[in-house]
Amino acid sequence: MLCHFLNRGITPDKVINLPYGEKLFYKAAYEIYCEDEYEKIKALTGGDGNG
Repeated sequence: MLCHFLNRGITPDKVINLPYGEKLFYKAAYEIYCEDEYEKIKALTGGDGNG
């Protein structure tokens, strides 16, 4: 997850030192990103990867 934000210019120490509630926000943002990427891959491959 930290690599994802580092690629966007957000340093790991900034994320690590955030209050817990803000860390949850970053975690949720990363999970949405992962879901979106999964949907893109699924659309490109024509399936859900289970076969």
